[in-house]
Amino acid sequence: MASLSVGDPDGASSPVESLRALAERLRDRFWMSMAQHIHGDIAQLLGDWSTVRALFELGLAASPTEPTALCSSAIVEYQSGDFASGEVFLERLAEAMRRTPRGPAMENGLMSLSATVIADVTGNRGRLDVAKYAAQQVLSTSTATPWVAGSARIALGLLSVD
Repeated sequence: MASLSVGDPDGASSPVESLRALAERLRDRFWMSMAQHIHGDIAQLLGDWSTVRALFELGLAASPTEPTALCSSAIVEYQSGDFASGEVFLERLAEAMRRTPRGPAMENGLMSLSATVIADVTGNRGRLDVAKYAAQQVLSTSTATPWVAGSARIALGLLSVD
């Protein structure tokens, strides 16, 4: 991603391709999904929405309940106006969160983030209680990773200005 900051999208794609090839060789479903997701993030920054959707779909095919891919897919669909598809991804993320033990899990952090971002896009505040609960679950312990805790803090920040 550092390559993108200096205007080199091709340079950003090369390490992702290496990750994808290694993940496929190892048959590691998480990293196969993440490689597609990261590549999709690059396409998103370049404004290539059809590629974003295709890559996120490939990532979810590799790991259907991967919360990062579900969160990003939901947000992209809502931001592009396809609320019905976005709702499907958001509900899948909510289901993954319900199956996850309470605490600082990625599912909780990403549900809190996606629900608040989507509420901002749509004006529908129906899931903000879930977002707040999920964020509090993440931040209720000192064992949350910085990335997951950051997602929860962003969500609470968005909730505070609602």
